[in-house]
Amino acid sequence: MLLVQAAHDWSRDNVEAAPETVADELAAMTADIVGKAHLADPDWVDTQRWRYALPEGGIPAGPVASAREHDLYLAGDWVAGEARLHAAVRNGLETGERIAHRR
Repeated sequence: MLLVQAAHDWSRDNVEAAPETVADELAAMTADIVGKAHLADPDWVDTQRWRYALPEGGIPAGPVASAREHDLYLAGDWVAGEARLHAAVRNGLETGERIAHRR
């Protein structure tokens, strides 16, 4: 799986574009950047855009721990406090581990 997050300016300029157009353009750019032509024709894509989601800081640890006590697990860049794809993925993987081991 390859996750692609577009730059802020590109995302802003293409916020109204159809999901298929966004996926096609980003796949082509990714293939060019990575140097792997087959990435321009992915088997599957999912397009998600959040117009106003740019967390400036993480949420306090207390509510995250309190939620966990009720078997609710919070994950995402908004929990990590960094508006970046890698932060969301890392936090999701860490949260998945907590769920798997119930810690």
